[in-house]
Amino acid sequence: MVLRVSALCAVGAFLVAGCGGGGEVAGADGADRVPASADLFVAVNTDFENEEWKAASDLVDKFPGGDEAVRQLLGSLEEDDVDFERDVKPALGPEVDIVILDFNAGEDPEAVALTEPRDREKFEALMAKGNDPAEVEIDGNWAIVAESQDVIDRFQKAAAEGDSLADSDGFQDAMDGLPEDALAKVYVNARAVGEVASAESQVQTEQLQECAPGGRATAYAAAIQTEQDGIRFEAVAPTEGGEEPDTYQADLPGDLPAGALAYVSFNNLADPIRAFVKCAGEQNEIVDRTLAQVELALGVSLEEDVLPLFENEGALVLYRGPQADLLSSGAEINVDPSQYVTASLVLEVEDEGEARTTIDRIAQRAQAFAGEQITVRKREIVDVEATELAFGEFSLVYAAFDGKLVVTTTDDGISTLLDEDGEKLEDDEIYEQALESSGAPDETTGFFYANLEAGVDYALTLIQASGETVPPQARDNLEPLQSFLVHGSFGEGEAKAAGLLRVE
Repeated sequence: MVLRVSALCAVGAFLVAGCGGGGEVAGADGADRVPASADLFVAVNTDFENEEWKAASDLVDKFPGGDEAVRQLLGSLEEDDVDFERDVKPALGPEVDIVILDFNAGEDPEAVALTEPRDREKFEALMAKGNDPAEVEIDGNWAIVAESQDVIDRFQKAAAEGDSLADSDGFQDAMDGLPEDALAKVYVNARAVGEVASAESQVQTEQLQECAPGGRATAYAAAIQTEQDGIRFEAVAPTEGGEEPDTYQADLPGDLPAGALAYVSFNNLADPIRAFVKCAGEQNEIVDRTLAQVELALGVSLEEDVLPLFENEGALVLYRGPQADLLSSGAEINVDPSQYVTASLVLEVEDEGEARTTIDRIAQRAQAFAGEQITVRKREIVDVEATELAFGEFSLVYAAFDGKLVVTTTDDGISTLLDEDGEKLEDDEIYEQALESSGAPDETTGFFYANLEAGVDYALTLIQASGETVPPQARDNLEPLQSFLVHGSFGEGEAKAAGLLRVE
């Protein structure tokens, strides 16, 4: 069955990496044999002899449990009397393609696998092993694999009746935006994504796609590469219609303190939100009615009060909380859990007074609705006037100062920002390495950063402090993870995202 072929691809790639073998570029040769209407196409490199896989081998070696994982994978193959060296390597071709013709074909979409076997007899023997053998049809140099002959027949019929996927404009536009060298490439039909989303949400998302910032996506594609420093990926979505979002250089990392566990950077969300609401309102009058009801309930206007708060640079940022140091002593969590993590929304604003007034109005309405369940009180944090909204064990604190509006879960979110002498995020070593190694340009449409070296360790410490057991091997095998950064860009009718999971 196709799941077996997919599993063999994954197992083979991991085993080759662990054993120091090789592989080369995953192209998309099989796309010539796939109908243009296909909803999903995945091309996986299975050329196990190329030295390009050395980087993958080096990555596996960085994890203490890498060798054990290889042994377990070998054992899983042996359960079906499959030996990787004897049965898998000589059977699979240099590329294996996985195809789904229609996401909506049923609860379990029908899948087909394609490859040019190195040894046809060994390939057919491999597919016949196990309790659930697959159907195989040989067509020229290619082998077509599926759960049943009916699926293969439908695939062949669709391929014969129209253009190939390789010749379709959507496929070409999406795949041309990816790097040539990759271990795997994925293509997804944007129309199919919209249909599935509509079916699942009961909302006609096809209309809303026309309102998306940057325009409607015509296809989605992604590529994965393995490097010595980690796993790199790129994704692209050709678009049509809509306005191209502006790029910006992030300044807030120069104001925010170092040590962020996670950071989301954005700029001028007001314009795309404004355009989306206008477009959605033209598509469906319910949008405008619902918005009016929300504005009445909150006592603020989206256009006049809320959107001006988002016209400049902003960030969502996560830090260790004020009680974090208690965990290092092995203490269990026995105080307000929110004190172990500080989450903040930081917005650059033109008018601090208007920003504070807008949030005050929302806070007053929330208190009026909730009654005694919410308390609002004014207090000072390092000579800055702040307001606290407390509901149960959780609270939010907000203040406007130095051209910024800050909404945070702890006082630290304000006090550390006021500390001019402390180290800043832009000078944080892990942050700097993540930016440089990911290849992020000075200006982007936004980015996400995670300090995995500190964040994973702290998350495991929190789990342990809550009374759960964390196996020592889990901490050891997560220790090589350093950072993750993905950045966005837009140009020439394409939305792009690229990033690196850094491993050391």
